[in-house]
Amino acid sequence: MASTMMACPEPLMKQDKAVGLALTRVAAYRLDGELLEFLDAAGLVQLRFLRLKPAPLVGQVWQLTGYNNGK
Repeated sequence: MASTMMACPEPLMKQDKAVGLALTRVAAYRLDGELLEFLDAAGLVQLRFLRLKPAPLVGQVWQLTGYNNGK
């Protein structure tokens, strides 16, 4: 698996490395409602994700902090 060099704070770099390593061990997945689990060959959970409820776009206050003008 490939990744890029990042300039994140050290805790995030460690988390990224741990997730990448766990992904190399995944042999199967299990989806149960709002829960997605990635399992290794022995059936042990390597990663677990919970679906988040989407935040509404309408009725929120937004502030533009940057934009891409294509240049």
